[in-house]
Amino acid sequence: MASSLRSLICSLFSSGERKKRVTLYLPVLYSAIIIGSFACKNTPSEGEKIMHDFDSVNKRLHSLNDKLDQSTDALYDSAAKKFGEVFLEQFRTEVTDGKNYMKSLKAEFIVACGGVGNNLPEDSYYDLDLSNQFFIKEKNGENLYYELTGLQKTFSSYNDDPELEEEIAKFTMVPTIANRTSTFAEAYFNKVPPVAAMTILSKFENDINVFEKKVIQQILKPANVTPR
Repeated sequence: MASSLRSLICSLFSSGERKKRVTLYLPVLYSAIIIGSFACKNTPSEGEKIMHDFDSVNKRLHSLNDKLDQSTDALYDSAAKKFGEVFLEQFRTEVTDGKNYMKSLKAEFIVACGGVGNNLPEDSYYDLDLSNQFFIKEKNGENLYYELTGLQKTFSSYNDDPELEEEIAKFTMVPTIANRTSTFAEAYFNKVPPVAAMTILSKFENDINVFEKKVIQQILKPANVTPR
């Protein structure tokens, strides 16, 4: 079971079509987290390996997000030259506010877990109660959902690409647990190890960056010669 889980985690960043795949794998990550939580309870040595795998994925997502920010800045410059400075000003402000919210949420969660800076303390990796307290009881998971749905509307309002719209529509999809309906917060953060919760946050952060870039790219396509 542990080996199959590690394969799931690794599949998040398998070779080939990385940019296409990166927005599609929250369900895979979610499945990995469920199995990972079980493994932590039953086989501590395997659970430790799995938690470090999540930590590794989280760091890789963080690195990808930094690179996406840099490449997206160049796209904004191109859009400003094509349509004028104010055309994407509101879009950029709304997306930047969303990204700042994600950074603040991650920082607050690290503090709630007893950490400082950008990293969780390792002794908090397995403490499911920390995730439940922060995301469920303190309603930070519910607030995250409202923030993400707001960004979802922003992306849709500037997008004209039907295929991209299908991806955006899945952005806040709530996974099904044993055929039971759950809230967004329960589905992603209930009884989830903090290191996995951080990886989920980084994945949503990555999706925001990817959608931001893709929306600007489709606006800059030759067919879109005038702003709406």
